Amino acid sequence: MRSTARARTAGLTRFSGLYVLAIVVLVFWRLLRPGVWVSSQNVSVILSEASVVGLLAVAAVIPLSASLLDISFANVAGFAMGLTAYLALHTGWNTWLIGALAVAASAGFGLLSGLLVAVLELPSLIVTLGVSSVALAATQYLLDGQTLYPRARLAPSFLSLGTGQWGPIPIATFVLAGIGLAAWAWIEHTPSGRRLLALGGNANAARLAGVRSFRYQVLCLTLSATLSGIGGVVLLATIGTADDVSASGYLLPVIAAVFLGSTQIKSRFNVAGTFVGVILIQTGIHGIELKGFDQWVNYVFDGAVLIVAVIVSRRSSKYAF
Repeated sequence: MRSTARARTAGLTRFSGLYVLAIVVLVFWRLLRPGVWVSSQNVSVILSEASVVGLLAVAAVIPLSASLLDISFANVAGFAMGLTAYLALHTGWNTWLIGALAVAASAGFGLLSGLLVAVLELPSLIVTLGVSSVALAATQYLLDGQTLYPRARLAPSFLSLGTGQWGPIPIATFVLAGIGLAAWAWIEHTPSGRRLLALGGNANAARLAGVRSFRYQVLCLTLSATLSGIGGVVLLATIGTADDVSASGYLLPVIAAVFLGSTQIKSRFNVAGTFVGVILIQTGIHGIELKGFDQWVNYVFDGAVLIVAVIVSRRSSKYAF
């Protein structure tokens, strides 16, 4: 009887985000006019807003799966956004080439973090905090304290990455789905992904079993920065402007979504659970905005979700940070 009860409790916890999402939808359905809340346009807006958050969340999940905490993703995304805008305004290069160069440059921050963590055996939190500061400094140097408006110099096909739709679904959502599916397949269903999870579960045991931690630490942090760069490029295509603060505002929502996701589907950091966390948080934030609440309510919502997620994850997950 006790084992059955524990299994039911575990099942409720693993899918609690979906239940809470249903409650959030019903609450705002009552608070707002049904025609405003339940509409294809509203769904498109939520998915569009969730796309950048989702890309950055996947970027954070990969190193977390190996017990590496990367908090540089937001400022690395801001660097990619700023570099793309700067090059679009000061060169005549193809926009897609500029975006690719920005992503490649962003990957350099992850490579630097990975080498510092793997070679010098420094804590990933401290390393990525320092790299995050460097990325922010590079962005401020490029922008010179100004907001850039490169929309007129960006190719229409590039802008459609952030604002276009295929039917009612934003194109950015398909980009997120493709990257998320690839990350899920790699982590969950390949030998290298299982080694990554083994390293995250027990690093010492994984090393004794022959897992090369050096390789995976460098790989995870480089992939994280690469995906962060893609997120920054998509963010520029979405809003059409670049500054040094827009991307950094994604830090708390992404961390909240990732830790909430660690309590969903599996009792560890995982891509599918993270997507549940992203949709839940963005649905709540969008409802708050439609209702006309002050901006500080968003921060309260994000913070509350993060605290609850960390409490639950510490009780149910083998990871500790």
